Amino acid sequence: VSELKRGQSRKAARPSSPYKKEYNELDALILRTLQKRVKNNEPTTWNFVLRALRENTSKGQTVEIRDVPTKNDTMEPGILLYVEGYSDPIHKLLQSTFQKKLSQFRKLLLLE
Repeated sequence: VSELKRGQSRKAARPSSPYKKEYNELDALILRTLQKRVKNNEPTTWNFVLRALRENTSKGQTVEIRDVPTKNDTMEPGILLYVEGYSDPIHKLLQSTFQKKLSQFRKLLLLE
């Protein structure tokens, strides 16, 4: 047993900053919108941030908020991110998942 404890660990090294992560375009848009609302002392509840997504899109991006099909063939409210030149959305996110991600992003902003 003592030999096992002294041996080298095969675990990966802990990242220096576990909170730094690359985000997809929709996550980056959500984070950018949330940061702007915090900076301007505006409410950061999910429905306000959801409506403000359209104001913070990059050039050539559009956001649609409408019902999207889910895995179990039902329609639920969701967010679709379109980029100019593509007919299909490049990112799709259910509203319930958006609310969970927004909570995580709020916590990240508190750590900064």
